Amino acid sequence: MIRKLRPGRIAPIHRCVANAIFAFLFAVQTTGNQCSATEYFVRKSGSDQSIGTSAKSAFQSITKAAAMADSGDTIYIGAGVYDERAVLTGGSTGSSTSKTVIYGDNAGTFTGDKGDVIVRSLASSWALYANGVSNLGITGITFAAHPDHPTTSYGCYLRDSTGSVHVAQCRFADLIYGIRNQGDNSLVVEESEFQGGRYAIYTPQCSKIAVSNCRFLAPAYGVTAYDASQTHVDDCSFTGTHPTTEAKISSRSIHTARTALITTDCSFDGSYTGIYGKELTSAKIDGCKLINSTSHAVYCTGESLRMSRSKVIDGNYGITLSDTTGKSASLSDIEVQGMNIGVHAVQGDYDFDSVTLSSNKYGVYQRTGSPGFSIAKSDSVKFIDNDNAIMTRHADGEDATLSIEGQDFSGNKTGLLSYYTRVKLRDCVFAGEKYGAYLSNSKSVDIRDCKFNGNAADPAACSYGLLIRSGDVNLHNTTSRNANNGIYLDNLSDKPPVLQGVTSEDHAYSALRILNGTWTYSGTDRNTFRSAPRGVMATNMTWKVVDVSADGSCQYPIMDYGGDCTIIGADVQAEKTGIYASRSKSLSISKLNASQCGAYGIYCYDCDSTIIDNATTTQNGSGIYINDPDGKYTQITNTTSSSNTSYGILLASTTLDPTIAANLVLTNNGYGLSVRDRPLTLTAKMGVTISDNRYGIMAYRDALSMTGMKMERNQIGVYAYQSQIEINDCKIEGTSYALLGYPRGQCTISDSYFSNAGYGIRLEIREALANPIEISGCTVDHSTTYGIYVRKTTGTVPSLKISDTQVTNSRYGMVTSDLDVIANRVSMDTLSGVGFYQSSGSSTLTQCSVNNATSNWSVLAYGERCDVIQSRMTNVRYGIALGTKSGRVVNSLVSGERYGIYFNGEGGSYKVYQATVSTTSSYGVLHRYGDATIQNSVVDANSYAVYKTGTSGTLAGDHNLINANVRAYVNVAPGEGDIEKAPLFVNAVAGDYRLAAGSPAINAGRDLSSWLTTDIDGNQRPSFRAFEMGAFEYLEPSGSLRVLDWDEVAR
Repeated sequence: MIRKLRPGRIAPIHRCVANAIFAFLFAVQTTGNQCSATEYFVRKSGSDQSIGTSAKSAFQSITKAAAMADSGDTIYIGAGVYDERAVLTGGSTGSSTSKTVIYGDNAGTFTGDKGDVIVRSLASSWALYANGVSNLGITGITFAAHPDHPTTSYGCYLRDSTGSVHVAQCRFADLIYGIRNQGDNSLVVEESEFQGGRYAIYTPQCSKIAVSNCRFLAPAYGVTAYDASQTHVDDCSFTGTHPTTEAKISSRSIHTARTALITTDCSFDGSYTGIYGKELTSAKIDGCKLINSTSHAVYCTGESLRMSRSKVIDGNYGITLSDTTGKSASLSDIEVQGMNIGVHAVQGDYDFDSVTLSSNKYGVYQRTGSPGFSIAKSDSVKFIDNDNAIMTRHADGEDATLSIEGQDFSGNKTGLLSYYTRVKLRDCVFAGEKYGAYLSNSKSVDIRDCKFNGNAADPAACSYGLLIRSGDVNLHNTTSRNANNGIYLDNLSDKPPVLQGVTSEDHAYSALRILNGTWTYSGTDRNTFRSAPRGVMATNMTWKVVDVSADGSCQYPIMDYGGDCTIIGADVQAEKTGIYASRSKSLSISKLNASQCGAYGIYCYDCDSTIIDNATTTQNGSGIYINDPDGKYTQITNTTSSSNTSYGILLASTTLDPTIAANLVLTNNGYGLSVRDRPLTLTAKMGVTISDNRYGIMAYRDALSMTGMKMERNQIGVYAYQSQIEINDCKIEGTSYALLGYPRGQCTISDSYFSNAGYGIRLEIREALANPIEISGCTVDHSTTYGIYVRKTTGTVPSLKISDTQVTNSRYGMVTSDLDVIANRVSMDTLSGVGFYQSSGSSTLTQCSVNNATSNWSVLAYGERCDVIQSRMTNVRYGIALGTKSGRVVNSLVSGERYGIYFNGEGGSYKVYQATVSTTSSYGVLHRYGDATIQNSVVDANSYAVYKTGTSGTLAGDHNLINANVRAYVNVAPGEGDIEKAPLFVNAVAGDYRLAAGSPAINAGRDLSSWLTTDIDGNQRPSFRAFEMGAFEYLEPSGSLRVLDWDEVAR
């Protein structure tokens, strides 16, 4: 537990204790710039004109030290009172693992000044503002409100921090904010005290929060955390009484939203709300004691909610755990005593284990949104001395008979509670009760001409208009209105209940809940279930729905849980879902029309057998959703799902049978067909039409195989996430992405056409792949962003193999990142951006071409290596830019407007052999960094042929033909065998850069036959006596003799 600290004092921190608390801050770094970290000192006796790097040369203000400090630095602060507006930034020299420490030297170990370190903010300012600091530690400091401006004093603002922020053994007194943390970091606060003020700890954005062994003495808000992955509060105390003024504060002790909340071994006294959480991803409350809560002791909404080993004593609302997913919250080893409401059921049920509810006005209370309240045999709950617990009952062995006729039970707390009783009701009225009539385990129930009017002012307050558990039920000419659940019927035998002329409407949760046995819901029985979130909810039943309609007044008009449900002829509209089935043994649907359903036309979860035929789902939130954890095939045939806002068909852990002719039409949906966690195989023979959707096909976490599919006018044609991808002979359009994939296992794309998309093919590797990614025989046309985009963010992949593929009429041709690219016979034509862009990794481009890239580079490469072999770059603005560690240009042609070949990799190594470079302006070869060698090449430039911009690296060569209109060589000398003459191309204007007869480049090259035997076209080198210069071997015997100058000697 935290030490008992006197107000205004912080316990001294021994050096070894501080080092133990901040071991992660002082650890020796193996990476980053720890060797350059600086220690700064602040003392009241110091001067801001000093250098601040020792106790003797200390600064006088924390503001000065913070301004000087960089990532990884330490600031030691001596005893005294500092009025500050200190700003600490992340700096530019620290690494992501650098540790920055602000150390209150209470013991005087480092500064020589022993005593309290007290920091007060200037008016309307933060005492400490840390912006973009990675791995920050703060210890041993008292942050206090300034007496001159107590209402505008602020403590620590930690903004855009990364890594971990650790605050220990600090004190925060009467501040508007003690700690405000906003950044993608984890926050640890321990052994600290927060007194008064508004926000003690406020984290509107943080990755993870841990608060332990702290005291909160009447702040308006104690721990406030939003949007963190986890918030853990452990062994802390919260009180609503200010220790100095003894004022009672409406303190919200723990106030969280959208986080995983863990609260353990904490105590709360006099809080307005003790533990509050909204939209939580999970909640675990354990070992806590909450007393005298004026509003809510515990109020949590979200999912995975648990509370255990805790006590809630005296106050208003005790426990509210609202699971928004419909699952049960867990209460274990709980005592609730003296509350207005003990356990509050707002939405979803509770699982009880050793729960005691005593001396409450309401032991359990339900409100709007609750799906009904149930206590199973496995639950353990005690109701002691409550004004309203939940229920009373007859003994199990009694054969009691209750017969009531012509009575009005309006205005009672509970009209009728009956257990193990034979009930007969005639011409009765129930209204204004918590329950209208509650008939449990009845031997028989016979009700005629009765009205269950519930509570017109607050229907949710009346949990059940009529509840029946019986094996013998007759219900005739009866109405139920204005209740949470209109009629609840649990059939305890195989005898079907008789319901005729029943109207159940205007309810807060369900019109009819029916469980077990058999029943036929037929349009001929004149029953009406409407104007409720749930219309008919059937559980564990064998039942039929025949020729019925739903008028759209229910959220879920027909629901099946765990039964055998057959639907023949239904026309349904719904606020949310037309047909809802969960864990049904079988679900058979035919002749269904589901329209204008806000969520789903059909929703099916974990059903043993699902058959849908001749159905139409249109203008719904989603058409059909089926989730089968067992992974069986789902049979959907002759069905149309169109104009749905979200999914046409969504299959989770199930898929279509590829051997069945599905005859599906999926058009104008947000998502046409989506399959999760099961393989999806689509062939032309299946008869699946997918068009005009925002997403055409979505495959998640399993294989996708497509053959012969044609998909038109989808915004994203195919989306595959963590999927093995196999696409063959398909034609796919997508205005944003034709194919967007995150491959798993294997990715093969062949003989397919991708068009009219922002991205033709986009693949991102986020895990290890055993096989290369292969793209072959494909065409990508009219991509407004990238034709082919493949990058690796994590994981490994052997290589990316692209062959016999063309990208046309696009912005960028092919973009890769962190891959080994092997490209053969890839052509990129008519581009407004870069032809091939490599941001990292390696590549080998063989027999590739970039044509008509008039605005950017043909090849722009960074990373390890880029080799360009037997490739053509023609009619381009810029040629080849190599910023890689190594690279080669061999047997290749570069014909561009400005730059031919550009070397830009510091420390790189580059080779150019048998290249032809021709530029209409600017530079043929431009060198900035690296060591480059050029041999047997032709460089023909309008301005500068070979230009070296500086002194970094080397540029050398021999046996090259160099020609320029301004200067052939700049900052580099001609090499051995170099020729400065016009190259004499066949027809450069027409793009024919073969050597014409009599070209000085013929037979003028160096012998490279030991490793180079062909030219750019695959012709043998040398064709006759010697190697030519340039990419093209001269093939005419009559022109193989080179014309000499007058002063030149023949060799």
